[in-house]
Amino acid sequence: MKKLIILIALCWFFTFSKSQEMTIGKNFLNIGIGYPAHYWLSWYSSSTPAIKASIDHGYRIAGPGVVTLGGKLSLFQTWYKSFYYANFHKYNYSESYTHILMAFRGCYYYNLKEADIPEMNVYGGIALGLGYYLYSISYNGPGGDELPNRNSKAFPIMGIFVGTNYFITSKIAMFLEFGFDVTYASFGVTLNI
Repeated sequence: MKKLIILIALCWFFTFSKSQEMTIGKNFLNIGIGYPAHYWLSWYSSSTPAIKASIDHGYRIAGPGVVTLGGKLSLFQTWYKSFYYANFHKYNYSESYTHILMAFRGCYYYNLKEADIPEMNVYGGIALGLGYYLYSISYNGPGGDELPNRNSKAFPIMGIFVGTNYFITSKIAMFLEFGFDVTYASFGVTLNI
């Protein structure tokens, strides 16, 4: 039964797929999640998935593809937690960083219609922007008043990425992105707006 449902879903997916190549003036809105890149914070004990949204606007034809300009916004949290025992007491220590990242994004889109897959676009690009993290600390042990005062701060970000989207209707696609960017890998939905 499971195999039959998967087979029907795949047939529907490939039967109703629609060609949507990036052209001048067209906008693709990506909304997705991914595993966050931590190139600005080398240690942490855990993190949330990065939630990200980006938009690509068809700007100029360049060879067989289209150059796009756009932007992105991402949000995720990392933290470090530790504890120790002294004099039969447990002392807890934790640091938390909430990351908010905004960047300009430029891509080069190429549609695979020559490979007989007109529903699929491949793209690569770079991102330059600004990140900001909100910092909080908690410690209930001796000397807690002497903890270093770390302030929240802004920092530059840049990234490089490659990706693909595959349109399942004329307005909706699935996307997959890899790179050294806000995320190492992400997936989600692309909307043709």
